Amino acid sequence: MTVPYLLGWPLRLANALRQRRRMHWPSLPRPVISVGNIASGGRAKTPMTAALAHAALARGLRPAILSRGYKGAISARSQPLVLVGDGGPGACWQRQLSAVERRAAAPQWSEISGDEPAWLAATCPGVPVGIHPRRPQSAEAILRHHEVDLFLLDDGFQTDIERDLDLVLLDPTEDPPFARRSLCREGAVALRRADRIAVVLSEEGEVSETGQAWPQVRRRPAALRDLASGELVAPESVGAVVVAAAVARAEGVASLARELGLTVLSVAHIANHGDPTARWCRRHLRPGAQPLLVTEKDAVGWAGRRSPAGSSTLVLSMHLAGADPLADELLDALGSSATP
Repeated sequence: MTVPYLLGWPLRLANALRQRRRMHWPSLPRPVISVGNIASGGRAKTPMTAALAHAALARGLRPAILSRGYKGAISARSQPLVLVGDGGPGACWQRQLSAVERRAAAPQWSEISGDEPAWLAATCPGVPVGIHPRRPQSAEAILRHHEVDLFLLDDGFQTDIERDLDLVLLDPTEDPPFARRSLCREGAVALRRADRIAVVLSEEGEVSETGQAWPQVRRRPAALRDLASGELVAPESVGAVVVAAAVARAEGVASLARELGLTVLSVAHIANHGDPTARWCRRHLRPGAQPLLVTEKDAVGWAGRRSPAGSSTLVLSMHLAGADPLADELLDALGSSATP
């Protein structure tokens, strides 16, 4: 049992008290699937939510996504924001997102919405993404203008809303019941509430020895693109890079870069969903500096807003292998509750 796990006891206590009020939780007027975890930090929840949205669209359903907009500017006192991507050409960070009468590129929205909702709207064109800490309010805002068959909650396992299905994603190297190394919002007992559990693998060749018949999904590198142009870049044409990822585990991004054949010179740790300092940007985002490697979430977020012309920044796109069959299984389990 490590220090991060021990420091998470206030979170676990707060969520235990929240569960006692479950009979008073509101319900939404459409079926709800939640994608969440019990740890604090990335467990591929947002890519899994996107996979669910695409699987629902393939079945002729009209999904909508609800996000609390972590690290964005939408507070409990704000009006909900609803973003819809237009699915135009180019990389996701170059696409236009619309809300009411305003239309702008994804990085311009991310400072307001948070990077993950902007990424979801850009990656799932036509799927409305509602952003508000109180998700019933964003659901109501979506339903005023969009036909919806199904709500998907990104990071919703600890949300005070009734759900039809809960998917929980676990890191077998960090999370209970396998280990207690991560800062956890809830302990292993919370897994009894989950309808489906999946294990997220990060390292190439990693195999989960869980002893459970839980499905496994794996982060895999998909493509390398230039941030400024959005064009594909051949990995063999790139020298050493500095990984600069505002994610929970930047080392995981470095591992994927190596799997793609890149040489990682160093890893710059940026706060999850955060922005680097102005001093850091002056040093690294300039002509002639060592090429930076960022994620798509960064490209929609801090890198898309702060990388000046002439700086060399590459974007690593990732694929969540195993997510599609898992999404189909969840939609099958939901059955006729969601109908177009």
